[in-house]
Amino acid sequence: MYDAQIADLLVCSLTIDTTPVPRKLARLHLVSDILHNSAASVPNAWVYRSLFEHKLPAVFDHLGDIYLSFPGRLKAEQFRGLVEKVRRALSLSLCSRRR
Repeated sequence: MYDAQIADLLVCSLTIDTTPVPRKLARLHLVSDILHNSAASVPNAWVYRSLFEHKLPAVFDHLGDIYLSFPGRLKAEQFRGLVEKVRRALSLSLCSRRR
């Protein structure tokens, strides 16, 4: 019942320009944890996976824009590394559940 609202709220908070970058990273980790746990044998846990699968491309597009907006290369690469770690974990999590 609340699954779509939770997904919408998290995606919205990840794509709002005024959300501080550390908060975006923390919320991205939260999405990763939700998706990891969506394989649990709890009724309807899988719903989160299907909701986020359709919304994550917009989130990563926005995070790419943030990466390009950093004035210094060092900060940009540090941000990219943190996002990339989460992206890889998400990728592994989503791919392993399709088998």
